[in-house]
Amino acid sequence: MASKYLTVFVLLGTCGSVMAQSFNVDVGVASDAPKSTYAAAGQAGFWNNVSGAHITPFTPNPTPSDDMLLDVEGNATGVGFHQFGGMDLQSVGSSDATGTDDAKLLNDYLVTHSASLESCMYLNGLQNGLYEVITYAWFPNESKTTQLVRFDFVPGFKIIGGDWPGDHAEGATYSYDLINVTSGHIGWHVGIPAGGSTTIGAAFNGFQLHKVGPPADTDDDGDVDDKDYQQFNDCISGPEIAADKPGCLESDIDDDNDIDLADMAEFQRLFTGS
Repeated sequence: MASKYLTVFVLLGTCGSVMAQSFNVDVGVASDAPKSTYAAAGQAGFWNNVSGAHITPFTPNPTPSDDMLLDVEGNATGVGFHQFGGMDLQSVGSSDATGTDDAKLLNDYLVTHSASLESCMYLNGLQNGLYEVITYAWFPNESKTTQLVRFDFVPGFKIIGGDWPGDHAEGATYSYDLINVTSGHIGWHVGIPAGGSTTIGAAFNGFQLHKVGPPADTDDDGDVDDKDYQQFNDCISGPEIAADKPGCLESDIDDDNDIDLADMAEFQRLFTGS
């Protein structure tokens, strides 16, 4: 995992607390979002349900048609989401993703069938800062189909897809990226890789966004308390074992890419209570 303070992707764009800037979003059919107890590969909390309707004309800036998102605690925010490019909303009755909430997230999805036009997602109204972005790009019942995931103004891309691994796995069901927001905006894309099938297309299932807080303060609320400890405990990996689970950047307090007793000692030192 990249150092949380020194090695980050920088996003340049033109267009409170970490929980107020943390979102779970399921793209799919109406009223079919996972339960708030479902964490997927990130954090549990309220899941927004959006259709990802194709917005025209194209713009990375806010539109009157933006879906205004609720944060993971179910509170209204000023963050809006819209999409351009993907125009085929699909749903399958069942797939290898047999868990109820896994299926709710993955078995309905937005598809682009164009090799030159990706599903282009835009978030506006974000606080500036470092974000973890988990992008779900898995095609149910099409295990050989892969998706290309890339971010505006960030070099390179990732290829996501394959057989259902039994649980969410980076590179199989999702991509994990660190994005430093400098202008309140994130733009990113899911498309068909070179040699992919335009008949099948590329699937986009949803995303999770988490604003990274200060060391130990996982919810960025100005204290280090029992809630932060619960997250810290979930993230402990042991010495020299990579702490590469989404949501664990704040728990690697000494920034050595593992979470062990040295981090526990620092956590105790920083503990303030609510």
